[in-house]
Amino acid sequence: KTNWGRPGQTVPVADDFNRIEGNIQHLQDTKETPAGAQAKAEAAAAAAVAAHNTNVAAHGGIRGKNLLINWDFRNLVNQRGQTEYTSGYTIDRWRKEGFGIVRIKNGSIELESTNNPLAFWQAIENPQLYDGKTVTVSVEIGGQIYSGTGVINLGQGTNPTFATANFSGGYAQIEYVTATQLLRFRFVINTGRTISNITRAKLELGSVSTLAYDPPAIYSEQLAFCGPVILTATLDTTWSGTSAPYTKTVTVNGIQSSDTPIIDVVMSGTYSTDEARIEAWGYIYRAVCNNGSITFYATEKPTVDIPIQIKVVR
Repeated sequence: KTNWGRPGQTVPVADDFNRIEGNIQHLQDTKETPAGAQAKAEAAAAAAVAAHNTNVAAHGGIRGKNLLINWDFRNLVNQRGQTEYTSGYTIDRWRKEGFGIVRIKNGSIELESTNNPLAFWQAIENPQLYDGKTVTVSVEIGGQIYSGTGVINLGQGTNPTFATANFSGGYAQIEYVTATQLLRFRFVINTGRTISNITRAKLELGSVSTLAYDPPAIYSEQLAFCGPVILTATLDTTWSGTSAPYTKTVTVNGIQSSDTPIIDVVMSGTYSTDEARIEAWGYIYRAVCNNGSITFYATEKPTVDIPIQIKVVR
C-alpha cells in the first residue's frame, strides 16, 4: 500500500495489515528451496538431453570419424591409373593378396577371388592406440550396409580378428598380424566369388555404425591423405635414333602429362652393377611425361637396363 498519509489514509487500518500478512504468507508458500531448485535444474537438463537425442535420431545421428583413408569408392583416389590390379599395391592406400582381381568400376569397385580367398586391405597406423577400444566395421555393397562391432585385443593369440561384418560371398573385419604387428582393415572374398558394386567402407570407434549418414568424401582431402605415389619402370637398351638425342618411351600406368615427378635410378647393392647403372643414368638428360607414359632423352644409348623409381606429388 502506497497511499498512506494522503487524505483519508493517514493511519493504516485493519484491512491493510491483513493484506500485508496475506502477501507474506503467499511468498512463504511459493518460495523455492535449494533442493527444489536443484531438482528443477536437473529435470530441465534431462529434458534438454532427451530433446537433443530425439533431434539426433531424426537427423541421421552423430557421425563417427572414419579411420580409413580413400574409403569412398564412388570417387576414389587411384593415382596409378589402372582399371584392374592383380597383385600388391592397388588404389591408393589399399593392397591385395591372394589370387584374384581388383577392378575399378564407375562409382564402385569389384573384387573377384579365383584360386583362394582374396584379401583387399588397408593398414591402420599406430595399432597400440586402439588396443582395448570398441570399434565398428561397416561396408556398403549394392546399396546395403553390413556392419560388425568388437573390441580390439592385440594380445589375443596369433593373428586375432575383431568386428566382423558378414555379407554374401565374404566379410570385412579388423585383423592384427602378430608377426609384423600390423593392424589392418580387410575385405575377404571367398574362393570363386565376385563381389560387385562395393561403394564405401568405414572403421570407427564405438558400437554403432554411422556409415549411412556420412556425406561423400572430398576428393582433394583424400588425395592429400594418400600422399605421393611411387611408380616404377625399367629403361632397357633399345633406344630410338641414329644420333643424339636418342629417345625411349616407356609405359608408366598412372602418370599424367601434367605431372612433374622426381625420377631416380634404383640401385641393386652390387658394386659393379650399380657403377654401370650410374654411368648409364648419366646419359639421360630429359624426361617428358605423357598420359600413361614417359619419354626419355639421352646423349648416348645406355648399354645396360636402368630400373627407375618415379615419385609423383600432385
